Amino acid sequence: MGNCFSVDPPMARIGTSILRASRFMKIKTYGDALRAAGYPIEDDAGVQVFRNEIVIITTANSRFEFADAIRFKGNTVTMKKLYGK
Repeated sequence: MGNCFSVDPPMARIGTSILRASRFMKIKTYGDALRAAGYPIEDDAGVQVFRNEIVIITTANSRFEFADAIRFKGNTVTMKKLYGK
């Protein structure tokens, strides 16, 4: 049948971690996304979000939206949507 009928399909890749649908549905903020991928971060930590050659400076408790990368504490973490187009 293939991956399209998988019980828990992959939804996103954050850094080197692949998040499946069950974990991805619990993500509300950038901090949640980074914690789900295995990066320790506090809710009030400052992050830089890179999206379409624009840098947005915000905190980890801001609402999650897909971006090209997130930088926090000197670490740059890439992300990619694995569903849809």
